Amino acid sequence: MFTTKYNEKDCVQAYLDTRSQTKAAEICGCSRETIARAVRKAGIQLDGRKFKGNGGGGSESKITDMELLEEAKIMTRFEIARKYNMNVCNIDRKLYRLGIRCVKAEKSKNGRIGSGHHYHERAIAYNVKYDPDVSLKKLILRDFGICQICGKPIEKSSFIGKGCGLLYPTIDHIIPLSKGGNHTWDNVQLAHMKCNSMKGDRMEVIV
Repeated sequence: MFTTKYNEKDCVQAYLDTRSQTKAAEICGCSRETIARAVRKAGIQLDGRKFKGNGGGGSESKITDMELLEEAKIMTRFEIARKYNMNVCNIDRKLYRLGIRCVKAEKSKNGRIGSGHHYHERAIAYNVKYDPDVSLKKLILRDFGICQICGKPIEKSSFIGKGCGLLYPTIDHIIPLSKGGNHTWDNVQLAHMKCNSMKGDRMEVIV
């Protein structure tokens, strides 16, 4: 059972600052429903609820199915999201519903679908700098195989089925790309899959 540490005014302010029910709930120590009630009571419309047909996401559905079918033939999901000012997750949902994928997507060695220029696409989407020299292999050597978040060694052989395990090495952006950070050597560090996931798009994480 959630108990809020803040009053309704604080809940509304936290939502206006973050534009996210989840983040506002974390700040105020309450449930997302409590945030939603306070925001609606204040006469403010919740983001993601004033548009129909976008799966409940946080951005407006600005591309039709026919447009998406054509764009997917020549563009990546990140390029489409940037062009139509949409959240990539909303593009992914529409692609999944239509049963298609962007032509630039390639199969990775472990069988999963991904782009060979994943970080390049994200850098383009967020309009930040991209250094093609930055790679996971080089980062492992630079950081001596140690996760820079928890201080423990990474395990390159860590897998769960066909997917990467919790201790598998990943590239973590100290300042997230979504917050203006660059894909450059001064803004990357080695991190476990688990630690990177816990950090999310925040500047730091307590593990």
